[in-house]
Amino acid sequence: MIRRYPCDIMSLSATLFSTASIALLGIQVGCSAPSPTRGGFASPAPAARTYAVEQTVREAHRNGTLSRQDLKSMVELLMADDDLVRFMAIAGLEDLTGETLGYRIFDPPEVRYEAILKWRGYVVTVKSAGKILIKPPPTVTTVLKKVEQGIEPGDRLIETDDKVSSEGDQG
Repeated sequence: MIRRYPCDIMSLSATLFSTASIALLGIQVGCSAPSPTRGGFASPAPAARTYAVEQTVREAHRNGTLSRQDLKSMVELLMADDDLVRFMAIAGLEDLTGETLGYRIFDPPEVRYEAILKWRGYVVTVKSAGKILIKPPPTVTTVLKKVEQGIEPGDRLIETDDKVSSEGDQG
């Protein structure tokens, strides 16, 4: 007689309990999706990288500055395989710097790479080792001025120091 268990007879309920516990643990560990909030820029999960971009942009707007390391990380995400990651990276960079440097997410990889080289040059020209001042978002006052002047939401805006007018204004 071959012994499979430490005791001679293992009860049916003990066998079922141990088997069910192992199965539930396997299901919980093996079938859970990766957390979108863990991993940051270096995560293999696209959700975690887009979350990192979103959090970086929010924090930069809150502080008024962007760390050079976060800028470099966002620029590197422009080379991501995932369209959404590339979109979030360029949208965040444009929001914070006001520039796209010719980058468009659906261009062929060769064309995108040329724009990525421009972004890498931008990172190199930023002399600050610590924080980079960002382009502030439009204030409520600026938006209200535009509305008071009768500018429609679809109009292209031309801003000067003394006034804001819509393109094609004759005065």
